Amino acid sequence: MDGLTLKHIIERTGRRTNDIAEAIGTTPQSLNNSFHSQDVKSGLIEKIANVLGVPISSLYGDTNTQTVNGNVVDSSNVNVYGVNYDALKKRDEHIDRLLAIIERMQHDK
Repeated sequence: MDGLTLKHIIERTGRRTNDIAEAIGTTPQSLNNSFHSQDVKSGLIEKIANVLGVPISSLYGDTNTQTVNGNVVDSSNVNVYGVNYDALKKRDEHIDRLLAIIERMQHDK
């Protein structure tokens, strides 16, 4: 991952880079220097993911991110909080089908 992408991800979380730097045990200047790198070290990305409370995989992926209801969502539909909206939608569809079956069974009694 390049530094600019990482910077944009952090900005979209609403967290200050100074706070992130302190939480990962580095200086704001050192973290800002990482934003100019073409290849940020995976150890740094892992530390930032831990601070944000998200799986490291949620920071990788498509760089086309958007904000949905105040949450950063990448194109794989997994936001930085680890919520996969596609999986939740499928789960809800399954529940709706099961409820429809139960209603039919009760109606047929």
